Amino acid sequence: MSTLNSIIENLALSVDPMMKMISGFCYVIGVNLLWVALKKVNKIGDFRARCGVGSPLFVPVTYMMGGLVFIYLPSFLEVARNTFFGVSSPMAYADGSAISIWLSDLKDKYGNIVYGIMRLVNLAGLVWFVRGVALLVQASEPGIQHGPKGLAFMLAGIFALNVEYSEKLVASLMDFITKASL
Repeated sequence: MSTLNSIIENLALSVDPMMKMISGFCYVIGVNLLWVALKKVNKIGDFRARCGVGSPLFVPVTYMMGGLVFIYLPSFLEVARNTFFGVSSPMAYADGSAISIWLSDLKDKYGNIVYGIMRLVNLAGLVWFVRGVALLVQASEPGIQHGPKGLAFMLAGIFALNVEYSEKLVASLMDFITKASL
C-alpha cells in the first residue's frame, strides 16, 4: 500500500524528465512562433507594397521575442534568476550548481519528502512560466487582453522555479518590515 511519502518520492523522480520534455516542447513552440512572425512580417510587407500603408510591426516582433524566449528557455531562466535574485559576482551567470547544492542540502536536512515537494514546485514554476510567456505573446494581438495575467504567470513561474531564493527574499523582507516598524 502506498503512502503519501512514497507517492511524493516517486513523483519527484519524474520531475527532471518532465522538465526536459517541457523544454523540448518549448523549443518546438519557439520555432513555430518564429515561423508565424515571419509570415506576419511578410503579410505586412505585402500590404505596404500594395497600399502604401500597413499595420505596425509590434505583433510580429512580439512573436519573435516569444519564440526566442522559448528556444533559449534554459539561458533565459538563468538570466532571470540572476536578475531577480542577484548575486554579488558576475561569474554567477556561468555557475548553475547553486540550486543543485541547495537541493541536496535540503534533502540531507529534511529528507526526501521536502525535496520532492520542492521539485514539484519547480516543475509547476516551469509550467507557469511557459503559460505566462504564451499569454504575453497572445496579448500582442489586437483585442486580446491577457497581458497582466501573462505577466503574473511569468513572474510566479520565476519565483516558483527559484523557490529557495524566493524564501530568502521573503524572509529578508519580513525582517526589514519588522525592524522598520520598531
